[in-house]
Amino acid sequence: MYKTAWLFLLIVFLTSCKTEKVSLKEGSRTFYYQQPDLTDPKSQTLVTLTQVEDARCPEDVNCIWGGYVSVNLEFDLRGLKKKQNLKLCFGCPSPKPGDTPTPADSDINLEGTKYHLTLQSVKPNPNTKTPPKKEDYEVIIQIDKL
Repeated sequence: MYKTAWLFLLIVFLTSCKTEKVSLKEGSRTFYYQQPDLTDPKSQTLVTLTQVEDARCPEDVNCIWGGYVSVNLEFDLRGLKKKQNLKLCFGCPSPKPGDTPTPADSDINLEGTKYHLTLQSVKPNPNTKTPPKKEDYEVIIQIDKL
């Protein structure tokens, strides 16, 4: 009886130690502000657009500089209870002279699996008559496995 119970506990313990492989669904994906997107049901990987900083020139204004827009993505690796962040930006200036500006595309390593993410578009465009709310933002990102 005790041997059977120990064997059962050992099997439960060994199967619970199994780690799920983290993966993202490839292709062009749309993310909405503060709305987690389950990119892979098997590994329970969530991607959330956590921040949008929009300093682009409004559509109804003539500017001497186009401005910039940056987005922050949070990768919640639920099976591993870990989170990673990635910032992508169109037109971001360097934080300090000589520093590298934040790119519109970047690589991320999620538990040994590498992905290349490219910021494709950020909508809506700013407008002085009807400034967008954070909840209005829709960000399209291309995800490619490396």
